[in-house]
Amino acid sequence: MLNNFSLPDVLHKAFPGILDDEVQDLIKTGRMRDFPPRSVICLEGALEATFYIIMNGTVEISKNINQSEERVLTQLH
Repeated sequence: MLNNFSLPDVLHKAFPGILDDEVQDLIKTGRMRDFPPRSVICLEGALEATFYIIMNGTVEISKNINQSEERVLTQLH
């Protein structure tokens, strides 16, 4: 349990209306990952077949501006 929420609780909050069977399927097929600070987990414009749920910590969303500046758009907790 992270941040005082169980994984099923987090999935129900992230996907309102999801059925308990669907939650269990996500838990079975998904995996928990830890990333070191400052890791890049997704690049702008990249096509991915992955979604992330932040269980603990902070993720910074940034955008490259004119190939010379990186601008932080938001932080997710």
